[in-house]
Amino acid sequence: MKKPSTLQLFSSFVGVAILFLSSFSTVDNHYYGDRLSSTHLKSFKDGNVNVYALKENYTTIGHSIWLTRGGAKEAKAVYFSEGDVYGKLNKWKRGKDLILTCSGAFSDDLSKTNGALPVGLNVENGYIKNRTVVKEGMDGLVIVYATGGIVVSDLTKGDLFLQSLGKKINVRKDISAKYDLLKWAEDEKATIFQTQLLAYENKLKIDYKGRKQTRERRFLAFAKTKSGTLYHIIFNFPKGEYLYDGAKKVMDHLNAKEMNVIALLNLDTGAYNVMDLKTGDYSIDAQIKGSTKVSAAVNLLSYHYD
Repeated sequence: MKKPSTLQLFSSFVGVAILFLSSFSTVDNHYYGDRLSSTHLKSFKDGNVNVYALKENYTTIGHSIWLTRGGAKEAKAVYFSEGDVYGKLNKWKRGKDLILTCSGAFSDDLSKTNGALPVGLNVENGYIKNRTVVKEGMDGLVIVYATGGIVVSDLTKGDLFLQSLGKKINVRKDISAKYDLLKWAEDEKATIFQTQLLAYENKLKIDYKGRKQTRERRFLAFAKTKSGTLYHIIFNFPKGEYLYDGAKKVMDHLNAKEMNVIALLNLDTGAYNVMDLKTGDYSIDAQIKGSTKVSAAVNLLSYHYD
């Protein structure tokens, strides 16, 4: 039997090495992890809310909560940006069925719970909280309507269209457009905040340079199925992810399901990591829980059913 040549052995080794390394690298040779798989844990609210365990290499690394939008019965959002947000939530939730509550965008002066102010342009239920537009790093302009719906605009595109004004506005380049938006928010009792926009129109907006620090991560995705069903999806990774890695995993996960990702937002899990899920099953709710009590929050995003 003829022995393989040194060249043949070397070629085989290279082929195996390439195959091995490809599972750990992007096309730019920057690691982001293996593709996520999911295991269904619970469905409630007539199938409109679904909870999944997210796994990587058969190990659970997080969870996702899918909330259906559209139809006669749908999950509705509300956002409290500053002050006694816990008191506001308790007053507001009367007569409503809360599904989940978590920390939202970013706040400054975290040394004082009631003194922390929202970072970036911010309006809460028609009341202006911050008129300053962050110029870099927070490209997501999020509008929460009084009706419970959410829309997201990419500030680098300046493509926010307000139907009642009949025009697109660019708050970073046109100061008059910013005041038009603020006046509109006051009239409509709308809520507005800025946060990091990780993906928009099915494309990632960050790259491997976002691999600076591993920490717990929480993302809010807005995605549609091929048939047009809209979902708001919370992805919760409590064990630590690089920002880029986590965002890439979520995008790959949703794209593998043939979903169109409208936007992917980064939610703050810093000094006030709030996550409170109410499925009615303690064994699930206890797994998907932040390290900070809701009562200590400086801002809150909450979903409910009337």
